[in-house]
Amino acid sequence: MEKLLYKQESKVKQTLNYLAVSKLKLGIIANFGNESLEYKRVLL
Repeated sequence: MEKLLYKQESKVKQTLNYLAVSKLKLGIIANFGNESLEYKRVLL
């Protein structure tokens, strides 16, 4: 469980960095690997 949380946290940090550089305000992290789509909105 800790590895999963760390992995999610690193994806959020990476998305926040991308948003800061690109000057966009919204990022979406999508996971297509499960039965249904999982997504998370990240706002700067």
